[in-house]
Amino acid sequence: MKGGYPMKKSYKAYSAIFIMFLFLPALSLLSCNTSNSDTPEASDSVEPLQSNDAQNFEDLKEDVDILEYSDFEKFVMGNNDFSFSLYHEAKAINGEKNMFISPYSISCALAMAWAGARGDTEAQMAEALNFSFSQADIHTFFNDLHETLNTKGADNPEGFRLYVSNALWGQEGFHFEQDYLDIISEKYGSGVINFLDFISEPEPSRIIINKWVEEQTEKRIKDLLPQGSVTSNSRLVITNTIYFLADWLNKFKSGKTQRQDFYLVDGSIETVDMMHQLNVFPYTEGSDYQAVELLYKDEKTSMIVILPEDGEFNTVDHSLNATRVRQMVREMSDHKVSLSLPKFSFGYTMNGLAGILTNMGMIDAFFPATSDFSGITGNKDLTISKIAHKAFVRVDEEGTEAAAATGTLMGATSVPEVDTAMKIDRPFIFVILDKETGSILFIGSVVDPTLS
Repeated sequence: MKGGYPMKKSYKAYSAIFIMFLFLPALSLLSCNTSNSDTPEASDSVEPLQSNDAQNFEDLKEDVDILEYSDFEKFVMGNNDFSFSLYHEAKAINGEKNMFISPYSISCALAMAWAGARGDTEAQMAEALNFSFSQADIHTFFNDLHETLNTKGADNPEGFRLYVSNALWGQEGFHFEQDYLDIISEKYGSGVINFLDFISEPEPSRIIINKWVEEQTEKRIKDLLPQGSVTSNSRLVITNTIYFLADWLNKFKSGKTQRQDFYLVDGSIETVDMMHQLNVFPYTEGSDYQAVELLYKDEKTSMIVILPEDGEFNTVDHSLNATRVRQMVREMSDHKVSLSLPKFSFGYTMNGLAGILTNMGMIDAFFPATSDFSGITGNKDLTISKIAHKAFVRVDEEGTEAAAATGTLMGATSVPEVDTAMKIDRPFIFVILDKETGSILFIGSVVDPTLS
């Protein structure tokens, strides 16, 4: 892949969700006014290494200067660039806190809204999301990626789950263009639109959507849509969820987990559960960081952990982008690593996403006077009023669990003899990759593993 970059309770999981609300333009000002927060010591012996038949980005490592990419690979690279742009914008708001998001979930949900965008609204969204292909191509690429991820989740044995779900929730009796509904159904697997009565029953409608989100994320994402977010002005809600649950290919032994110090950015110390393993991992290092790749049971997904040198967290964190991470992966080679990794588990709510996207150039979509989603209804009568995103991650000896959800509401090889030590006892950054397509599914940073 040139462009690259389900269940026991002990497994790890990631989940994420994205929601958008669209309202009628004359009413979206009211909605916006009511939601200002969203405006513009390891073992002495090496544990047995299981075989790894995955590509592990070998083609990337062999040729750093590849210039020829397929259109799908360019699409993935654009998505990965968007992932880091979004990550850095969110970090500016998040501050010195743990953070975990699914840029894939956000991009996918926004792509479903973009399918109905026209004129400047369409152009601005494409620029912000790094969509450099036609509408038809982008939706086909998302369909290919969606099918790849869901097939991967269905075909793997116990100890690995990965699935993506999309859904549309529309006001009953409100007109939606059939061409738009066909695109979302065929390319995003949403099936038929789910009609609700937002006008008469906004709160019951919110509860129905939240229950669906919980079911799709094994109850890891709850109350995605807060009370009052769905109103009688709501006309369309677009939801995307992604759930990931996977054992490590090489698990950590719980008997080796010890209580050890973790050094925070401000110099204070917290005591954490530190896991230990001496094994062979793809590894690289630079003047200001170490990086290691931990494979999951399917051998086609992995976690890249980037550990900045002491005192260099902010510098390294700010400098990260898709190109640099791709370069790190290219430079990785098998090392016998004495790895120490803290256990952690936390949920994250991404606030101010509409403002972040506005800063990235997606402006017209949030204002009734300028938004054009006429491809959805046939008229310029919808505006994005709110975007909600929640994510959850848990990492322990067995593996990883992650979930995320996004909602858009609209209104109307050879092993060296020398061991390498990588003790992750200070803030770090991590990325969950689908190795087969090179797509970044999740990205986060841990500054304090004790925070939940």
